[in-house]
Amino acid sequence: MTRPKGTLPPAVVVGGTTAASLRSPVERVTSYVFARQTLLVLFGLGVITTVMRWMSANSWGLAGVGAAWIALGLEASYYFRIVESKAAGDDALATPDFSNLHYDIVGPAVRYVLSLAPVVVALAWWASRSGLGWIGFRGALESPQVVWPDVGPSTLLVASIVLWPLMTAIAAISRSVIAMFNPAVWWSTLRSFGMRYVIGATMFYALMAAHYYALRGLVQVVGTGFVALLAIQVVSILAFALRGAVLGVVCEPYFEQ
Repeated sequence: MTRPKGTLPPAVVVGGTTAASLRSPVERVTSYVFARQTLLVLFGLGVITTVMRWMSANSWGLAGVGAAWIALGLEASYYFRIVESKAAGDDALATPDFSNLHYDIVGPAVRYVLSLAPVVVALAWWASRSGLGWIGFRGALESPQVVWPDVGPSTLLVASIVLWPLMTAIAAISRSVIAMFNPAVWWSTLRSFGMRYVIGATMFYALMAAHYYALRGLVQVVGTGFVALLAIQVVSILAFALRGAVLGVVCEPYFEQ
């Protein structure tokens, strides 16, 4: 039977239990991300995207914007591939075969950016209601806690934060923007995930916090320049790989083999 587009597939059961349950979740995440093949692929991505971001920072006009979007597209593509690959039970990340610019780079970049749209809307809503406009929006991006006294924007912001890991998981597996914003898909997926999602989302945000503090310390050590940018980029890619693998483990029992 063909699975409807935009829905997550049922669990894969082997001998009365899911194949993914044979090892602990932490072991499945770390063994996947720190596998030699995965690390080599991620380091290669780090080098390429560092060059792209370096070009973006030192270029004007469309050249700079294009380089930035290519870097973002590559990062989003690898991130979604990690979620999908880990959910499918792979032991390591294979080197991606990019054959279609729109499908392999532009599409993932668009889906990733749109997954953040609810957060942006919440902050823009608060900035508009506060009368601060663009200045308020920029301030809210740096310090989102300023929206808490305003019930409407703060409620939307909290809901967006809670749903963001779910939306990115749906974007990775369904490859559909419509599914990513479909409340019916959210509900059915959350019902299937249950506590797995709560635990996975907690780990997801714990890794984000660790990444934030690690970068603050790293920036002070490495300084500036291309080598510093490369070090920061490699650490950031390793961090998103860990988050992607966590979401992949959350999705494991519900992924079609």
